[in-house]
Amino acid sequence: MARISVIGESLVDVVNRQPFPGGSPLNVAVGLSRLGHQVMFHTEFGLDEHGAMIAGHLREAGVQLADGTQRLVATNQAQVKLDGDGRASYRFNITWDLPDDVVAPGTVLLHAGSIGSWLEPGGSKVLAAFRNSPPSQIRSYDPNIRAELAVDHDAVLERVETMMRLAHVVKLSESDACWLYPAMDPAAVLEHVLDLGPQLVVLTRGALGCMARTAGQSFTQAAWVTQIDDTVGAGAAFMSGLLHGILDSPVARALCGEGPSILESTAVQKALRCATASAAVTVSRAGANPPDTGELAALLAGDR
Repeated sequence: MARISVIGESLVDVVNRQPFPGGSPLNVAVGLSRLGHQVMFHTEFGLDEHGAMIAGHLREAGVQLADGTQRLVATNQAQVKLDGDGRASYRFNITWDLPDDVVAPGTVLLHAGSIGSWLEPGGSKVLAAFRNSPPSQIRSYDPNIRAELAVDHDAVLERVETMMRLAHVVKLSESDACWLYPAMDPAAVLEHVLDLGPQLVVLTRGALGCMARTAGQSFTQAAWVTQIDDTVGAGAAFMSGLLHGILDSPVARALCGEGPSILESTAVQKALRCATASAAVTVSRAGANPPDTGELAALLAGDR
């Protein structure tokens, strides 16, 4: 299977005083590994008890850790509050850095996202990895805005749009879109982001599924009908499912310049279906718990 590098923050989500490994990039790395991909994760966490929990979680999922990941820092935390419908809100205690001279890895796909892409000093190193990425490497990006930390709207917007310009694939949520572009409706956001340079832009809409745009094509994909336990990790599971659906497909070959530049509509739709199915499995059970290959295949093969 494809080799993938993921760059971004890792932390523990504290739910009812119980810590769980989390962070959007970490969950994407775990999700992709569970779906059979070789994944290298570039992140930072401490040598403390919470750091040991994160390391064990990644090791169990088969994710490889880049050199210098565990450092003499306190592992980051997010206090998670669930409402009556299982929707999660977060309050963060986070600092973010990476080892010096992070080089864009020689892998098929480089994914970055969330707080790690704009919180300094690590954010500049994530940006450098995207800028130094070789032309044949697919780059994907998920801004996953956390308004509690994004206090300087203009600065965060500038960094996010810089990352979008460098990415082939951008996924953002409806809440990301509202924070970044409060005056635009979802269709206008897709059009604006597509104009920045990505070849595929996807906007998730919770129970409404998702919308997507490529050059000259628009897509919608309904959400799967499922009983929601909570929404922790739903966006990351969507992202890992989307990338899984893209890799080893005509979409991946077009993105990396090995095939026609126009993305094949049937393959894009299949990737969106894979993404929504991955998210559906995750929200049906507690915590950030993305599906493995068998679970995803079973849902995709069944009735909606």
